[in-house]
Amino acid sequence: HYGRDPHRAKKKMAPSLIVVDGEEYTFYELIVPVVPLFILSMLFELSYDLMKGKHWYRINDTMSSLSAGILQQLVGRLGMDAMTIMPYIFVYRYFRLAEWKFETAGVIQHVATCLLVDHGYYWLHRKAHEIAFMWYIGHSSHHQSQAYTNATALRQGAWQGFWGFYFYLPLALFIHPTLFVFHNQIDTIYQFWIHTE
Repeated sequence: HYGRDPHRAKKKMAPSLIVVDGEEYTFYELIVPVVPLFILSMLFELSYDLMKGKHWYRINDTMSSLSAGILQQLVGRLGMDAMTIMPYIFVYRYFRLAEWKFETAGVIQHVATCLLVDHGYYWLHRKAHEIAFMWYIGHSSHHQSQAYTNATALRQGAWQGFWGFYFYLPLALFIHPTLFVFHNQIDTIYQFWIHTE
């Protein structure tokens, strides 16, 4: 049957669900839906580059950036994302001191979560530059580009999630995993827009 199946479309848009000891954790995908905006932004930047003769975009460098981004997403989809969220869920389930749930969080909790996630990212990024293991296993590929373009933002280390989640574990003492992952994705999307000349 070649027609459009409305039930199949709904399944494609359904959020991810992890069940731990009967407790459900729902995660909404924010990054994949904005990929077309990423592509449009890169095309706009490339057009500007060609008009002004800046030579920011080179085929080999851009392909390396895009390939690294695709690899990072594939590794995440093949289990790294679930593996890195499980310690967060464990801390939240057994050691939480308060409960900021996605469904009941007010504006203040959303703003605070956004700022706290960005603070965690700051320390993750800083330590990735200072600690050799973190640099080589996850972050150095991001800095191997010859230009500072939106494509460079996609050049992420596939294994950075292996150690990056540690910087967010303190948030699990009070921020529900769904709320955390939501704001972590927003922070990731924000990071894309600041990678440009």
